[in-house]
Amino acid sequence: MVKEKISKRDTLVGCRLTWSEIWKGFRQIPLAYRFGFLLSLLYFSVFVIITSYFVLMPGHPRWTLAWGILVFLDLPFSLFLFFCLPLCPTVSFPFLIYPLSDLKNFWLPFFYFGVSGTAWYLYLPLVLSRVAGKHKKEASQ
Repeated sequence: MVKEKISKRDTLVGCRLTWSEIWKGFRQIPLAYRFGFLLSLLYFSVFVIITSYFVLMPGHPRWTLAWGILVFLDLPFSLFLFFCLPLCPTVSFPFLIYPLSDLKNFWLPFFYFGVSGTAWYLYLPLVLSRVAGKHKKEASQ
């Protein structure tokens, strides 16, 4: 048995996988899942940047307009949020700084876009590939 010499630069910290093995494993995952994972990672990165803006610039007079970027990115899924906002009570948490203290304008969109928006982009390519496969199957018959 020949031991393969692996440099520390080529492995992940704490495990013996090399980057080439990880890439080979990633390529074995179906394309719709890979595309969904990358889309959701990109969307979640934009979400983190926008949320960081709220925390770093507290009290900016038009901070709620920044959610509009995510509303535009999540269409048509984000339209459901407009039905939920009027149902949410106006509650404030006085022990937090201003944007973080607003339940209706910060926390509800935060959880909605953070969880639902990321899941939307994770499953959207999978749903589209299944629909396209179903139409392709019907057209061939």
